[in-house]
Amino acid sequence: MNSIRLILGACLGLGLLSCGNGGTYSCDHVTGGSHSCSDTVCTSGDTSSIGSSCGLSGGTQLSECTHDGAVGGCKLNTKSGDRVCTITQWTYSGTVASVMSTCTPAGGTFVTP
Repeated sequence: MNSIRLILGACLGLGLLSCGNGGTYSCDHVTGGSHSCSDTVCTSGDTSSIGSSCGLSGGTQLSECTHDGAVGGCKLNTKSGDRVCTITQWTYSGTVASVMSTCTPAGGTFVTP
């Protein structure tokens, strides 16, 4: 689960850096055999770099994360200055309980696929 925390932290940081002026962004990650995908929706700020941060973090940019095979997601609302984003981090391995135990302490809300 540490890799999920690391990915979630990276996605939060990337979301804050790359969202704004309204925009959507999805990034698929496979790290150490663990698969996750983040859907980010932003409502303000500069979106000019919205696609580049995914590749920089070793991910693959998608139009939307698939929910097929997802155990669950962790939905977080973030704000930094004028940047407001909602990030849903989908996890494809483990159990519902393990995803919830990572999501809740991070301040997120567990969501079903």
